[in-house]
Amino acid sequence: MIKNFAFVLVLFLALVSCSRKTIGVPFVKEIDRNELKYTFISSNIIGDSLVAKVQYGGGCIKPHLFELVQTTKDDAGTVYLWLLHKTKDDKCRALVRVSRAYDVSTILKDPSVTSIKLNGDKVLYEKE
Repeated sequence: MIKNFAFVLVLFLALVSCSRKTIGVPFVKEIDRNELKYTFISSNIIGDSLVAKVQYGGGCIKPHLFELVQTTKDDAGTVYLWLLHKTKDDKCRALVRVSRAYDVSTILKDPSVTSIKLNGDKVLYEKE
């Protein structure tokens, strides 16, 4: 009986820990423009995710880290998202292309949000 209980408990904890958690996009006060050194190939909101395809110079450091952050929402309800390239000092010269996806469901579900802009100017979403 105790073995069965232990097995069920372990199974339950494994299932709970594997469930998808919605984590909001972190706020920052200001952006380091040096972390915007890459080029967008494309960026779109698909379902609850922001999907970005980017290219950058490098190739020696793998993987390059990107972080999606937001600055304050303006009075009109526009949220400003920024995709920051956190990897520094990659001396290689290959042109690398990668795709990244970020959960933006908490922003999309916020009734006060009227639009989402990426890196200051690209409109990703506008409420109808």
